[in-house]
Amino acid sequence: MGRPIWQQGYYEHIIRDRKDFETKLDYIHKNPLNVGLVENLDDYPFSSYRNYYLDDNSVIEIDRILV
Repeated sequence: MGRPIWQQGYYEHIIRDRKDFETKLDYIHKNPLNVGLVENLDDYPFSSYRNYYLDDNSVIEIDRILV
């Protein structure tokens, strides 16, 4: 028997529409701020925050997902 994929208390979530996608993306982008890694999202370089919200591809280049 294989090991479970999800940690206890976590589950998969299917993105159903644009609003759902934006909500999840916003949560992911704000996570470094919410857990106290940075005081300003601009100070966290390991995120696509700059790409989506500032249209800035200078740190990393991504393939944007459009829903």
